[in-house]
Order: sequence, then C-alpha cells, then structure tokens
Amino acid sequence: MARYGFLSILLLSLLVPAFGPGALADGFDWRRFAAIDGEGWACLGQQLDEAVLAELAVGAVPGDEESRAAAIDAHATCACERRPPSFDGVLFDALARIGVDDDGAAVLEEATASGVAKVGLPEIWFDDLEREFPDLVVTAQGVRFVSLGDFTRPADLAHRMESDPDLGVMVSGREAVLMERCGFLESAWATLLRERAERLLFASGAARSQSGPGAYRDTVAAARRLLGQLPSEAAVAMGRGNAERLYGVPAIGP
Repeated sequence: MARYGFLSILLLSLLVPAFGPGALADGFDWRRFAAIDGEGWACLGQQLDEAVLAELAVGAVPGDEESRAAAIDAHATCACERRPPSFDGVLFDALARIGVDDDGAAVLEEATASGVAKVGLPEIWFDDLEREFPDLVVTAQGVRFVSLGDFTRPADLAHRMESDPDLGVMVSGREAVLMERCGFLESAWATLLRERAERLLFASGAARSQSGPGAYRDTVAAARRLLGQLPSEAAVAMGRGNAERLYGVPAIGP
C-alpha cells in the first residue's frame, strides 16, 4: 500500500488529473478522479499502491487489470459513492435530550415519524409530555449512562465499562470519533460495538449538538447508518433490546 507522508498527499491532492485517451477504460470514466478532494486523495493513499496512486495523480489510467480494479473500488469508497447500509428496525431511544428552546411535542412527533417506538425522558420533561404521548414516553429517572462521545479511544471506553459493570453507554450515531470518511465505522470502534453490544444503547441525548426542527430526525438517521453496519443481533440490542431490558417495557406496546 502507499506510504505517502502528509506533504506528499497534499501535493497529489493539488494536481488535477487530465485523463486523455482511454479515459473510459473498463466501462469506468476515469475522469471522475479529477473531482476528488484533498481528503479523498488521502483516503486513496491508504488503499492503493504507490505506483497506482502516482499514475492516477497525473491523469494516467493504470496499466494492468488488477490495478484498475483496485482503483475503481477505492474510488467508490473515497469519493463517497458507496454509502453505509441503514438499519430499518424499530428503535427505543433510551434517553432523549430536548433543548430548553425546543418544542417537546414537536420533537416527539419527529420521533414517531422516524420509527422510534419508545423514548426515555428525564422526569422534568416526562411530567409535561406523558399525558400527550402515553404510549411513547417512559421516565428515565434513576438510570445511569455515560456518553460514548466522552471517549476518544475504544480502549478507554472498554476500561470504563469493565470498571463499572452497571453503567450503560449512550450512542447517538453522530459521534465524529466513530466514523471514517463517508460515514463508515472506524474499524477499532466497530469491533468494540460488536463485542460490547449488550451494554450500548441508542440515545439521542448523546448528540449534544441536537437542537431545532429536524435535528432529532437527523440523529435517528445517523443512528440507523451506524446500526446498519453491525451484525443484526448487535443492531437490535443497541437499537431497542437493551433499553427494553433496562426499562422493563417493550418498544412496541404500552
């Protein structure tokens, strides 16, 4: 694989490949590499051999079939043409955070429209909304959570979980530390999520920036992209199963 340093990648990203004859080889328009940004070239630098990357940088189509196939596959990832799958199951939001300036009822209507069947609310919000949404909200009084976003390394979170076995971990799907380019899970975090799924819960409240119309819907969409990259058993556990066990109520039903 390529071993370019930062300056080399930066210089490559400043080039504008000018693909000439053969630009449509293998049914692929090689001129699409010219539209990749600097971050995309850094991504390519992690996936392709140095010689192949150098050819692409000067607008040349790689000479052998194997290199062309590798370049086409890398382009799909680094140009964000390939997107993560999305989890389409029922969700139980273990702990929602509603901003002081937000309309709580409007947020819960967004939840329902986004396929969220139950929402855990702090008591200050639960008292106001329980009458209006009796089948949707549950009180989150007495639950203990830590946010995944408070950790920068999977090893640190794993250590915290081991030292406090009763602590739940909130995951919103909007934590930047989890994601590589184009919304794909970073491999070390993906491993932890798979192996510790029984302790992790989807909780929109972990998305500290969430506020305003449509913000809840965006958080749910991010969570579904995250869960879609996990084995189905882990996705269901994080998406609703662990919250059902914690609160003692099913996601669907009173």
